[in-house]
Amino acid sequence: MLPYQNETVRKVARLLPRGTRDILEVGSDIGAEVVCALAELTGARVVGINPSESFPDPQGVVPPNATLLRADGRALPFEDCSFDAVFAVATLEHVQGLDLFLSEVERVLRPGGVFHTEFSPIWSSARGHHVFAVVGAKEARFWKPGKNPIPDYAHLLWTPDEMREFLRSGPTSDELIEPIVQWVYFDDSLNRCHFEEYLAAFDESPLLMQGIRFEYDPPASEMLAQLAAKYGPGRRFGCHFIATVLRKPPEGVLRQAAFAGYLAAWRGIEPRVQKVRSLLYKVYHALRSICHGA
Repeated sequence: MLPYQNETVRKVARLLPRGTRDILEVGSDIGAEVVCALAELTGARVVGINPSESFPDPQGVVPPNATLLRADGRALPFEDCSFDAVFAVATLEHVQGLDLFLSEVERVLRPGGVFHTEFSPIWSSARGHHVFAVVGAKEARFWKPGKNPIPDYAHLLWTPDEMREFLRSGPTSDELIEPIVQWVYFDDSLNRCHFEEYLAAFDESPLLMQGIRFEYDPPASEMLAQLAAKYGPGRRFGCHFIATVLRKPPEGVLRQAAFAGYLAAWRGIEPRVQKVRSLLYKVYHALRSICHGA
């Protein structure tokens, strides 16, 4: 497995509720390595789904407690309350219809169940185009050194024609130009959601947010001014990674009351948390601007 997949297995194992029997991974890797590793580690029933026609293509022996299905996370083929835990890694940036996806996760979780997700890069970050284009032996990939021909944030500022014109100037081979443009602007493999849209989807879902973490690399002041001019004030650019844990409320009057109290307390402090996040973002950006100007 890749390093991030090993880390995924460790994180999910730590988050599992006590007595976990059933786990679902949405957006499993084609080789199902994470599902198989988690099944062997936990002994629980682990189900992995992916809508790709290439899935599943396991790279080794599939444990008897692992199941692999071709399915869509927005229409999960499972009964209500089927899983103690659901997780999705490097997946949500591809999901069209976050509200439907989260609703389905809530439906198949048992009361008190946990949902963990982390994903990157999101559309409103420097490399949110997530470029992936292959023609023969030539390729463009956002994460490979020397293989990403798109300047940071260009996908947010340029039209498709402007992107074509730039690519024709020499940063990539001619065969890759149209596949790159199609991927960035038209392919439905990306949801093109901004940072704020993810936060809104989590907030509006029936799941309770237990915790959330971001990773930022804010744009320089000149780039930020261009982005603000196009998208308006109040947008936050540069958050390229989001990780969050959400839980389904438990059943029972007393448990529901405790849960409601917890939720009320969280909603009371959440605006202040957001203000602190915003302040830290502004301070970080100011320091970055000073450093760039030095």
